[in-house]
Amino acid sequence: MLPKAEFNLERSVNMKTKMGRFHIGEVVEHFKRDPKADKYTTKYLYRIIGFAEHTETCETMVVYQALYDDHEVYVRPYEMFASRVDKKKYPDSKAVFRFTKYNGDLSVL
Repeated sequence: MLPKAEFNLERSVNMKTKMGRFHIGEVVEHFKRDPKADKYTTKYLYRIIGFAEHTETCETMVVYQALYDDHEVYVRPYEMFASRVDKKKYPDSKAVFRFTKYNGDLSVL
């Protein structure tokens, strides 16, 4: 018989709906999105569909779906998702963070 898991409702609700500056259902853009060239497309736009906990490390993960091409679903550690752009690797990037809330025209969706 498996041991009974301890359930923390407040932690579960918080993890399921929001994590830091991100919330389920929000549309975010990747720092590689070009505001001018991609203005009328969904390239590099994603919808956050959930948060999860890695079963081995207990690391918080972001589950998100591309809003372009085949609408692939991805999982990335929250710390990486919310991290700053690596300016050594991408010195020409004007973005500060890897992902930010999309504030553009949602009619392109």
